[in-house]
Amino acid sequence: MSKNKFGGIISLALMVGTTFLPISIIAKVLIILAIVGLDFYLNRALLYFVQANKNIMSKKDKDAKAWKYYEKSFNTGKLETKYLVTMANVVAQKGDPNFALKIINGALERENTEEDLVNQAKVQKSMILELTGKIDEGIALLQEIRKSGYRDKSLYINLACYLLYIDNKSDATEVLDEGKDYEETNAGALDNRGWLYILNNEWSKASQVYADMIERRPAFPDPYVHAAQVKLHYNKVEDAIELLNDALKKKFNKVSFFKKEIIEEMIENLKKENNELYVATFNASVTEIAKGLRTKNISDEEAKKLVVKTFEEEPVFEKIEKKVESKKTKKNKNSKSIDDSKDYVPNTELTEEDLEWEKNHRE
Repeated sequence: MSKNKFGGIISLALMVGTTFLPISIIAKVLIILAIVGLDFYLNRALLYFVQANKNIMSKKDKDAKAWKYYEKSFNTGKLETKYLVTMANVVAQKGDPNFALKIINGALERENTEEDLVNQAKVQKSMILELTGKIDEGIALLQEIRKSGYRDKSLYINLACYLLYIDNKSDATEVLDEGKDYEETNAGALDNRGWLYILNNEWSKASQVYADMIERRPAFPDPYVHAAQVKLHYNKVEDAIELLNDALKKKFNKVSFFKKEIIEEMIENLKKENNELYVATFNASVTEIAKGLRTKNISDEEAKKLVVKTFEEEPVFEKIEKKVESKKTKKNKNSKSIDDSKDYVPNTELTEEDLEWEKNHRE
């Protein structure tokens, strides 16, 4: 039984016992209020944390209140380490990455934390380092954890992604191959593989990866943009526009490399009547587009030289439905199902059930 549950039971027992004392009603009320106040004081860190999560989940814009409650919870110094890691995740995605870094460092400074949770916190910290412009530090931290023997889906996805972002294809390939099993169950891992194929100009392989992946309907924008890159390589402009529109409907947050305004610009340029120069510029900006940046600054004269008169045909692959269906019975110890693509973008939609699960997860 957790300390919070035990404390709650004791408080409830004391309040019930107070009702049987041979004293006045006013005295009983005062004693009960004192017990409630003491219980709140002792559990204020978790109560602030829960309230912040409720604000985040609210359909109304209550994020500002959430940050205040997270700060109050953190400042008590009493919140359990596992909740600090969760808080850092949410704040990094939706709030201030610098505050998130402070939170995760606070978690890592705790003594006697089990090694597995420390490694989870370090993986979380790598994401925050990338958000604060310290991607090299994030990579170094992930490589350190990897060399220690720790294995985790997020470690492999983040590390491969960051290595691809800095154009270190050699190390990215090594990491991708080491964590290849995650590609069967996770769209984030598979998207990194497709990204590598794009950077290597292995368009046929990339085409197959994204033909398979889009069938899974991943919940984050990256694979749709990468798939659009493949379609434009084969001059399938309408297909690319459709994929980019799909990307706009997905979940964006601060950990996403892709920004809505850049994707909207792409769609606008592709819809123009004379879009040949833009398509040529787009296809000449493989590295930039793949990491969520705008196209290279190429003049019209330069772009004219890049216009392709005859595009190669995109290969046709067997539909993925049968492949996925055949794998549904294949259990992976690191995954709940064949497609946990939503896990690639950490889920900030916390519920009280999530909190209860976290409290019992390691007991």
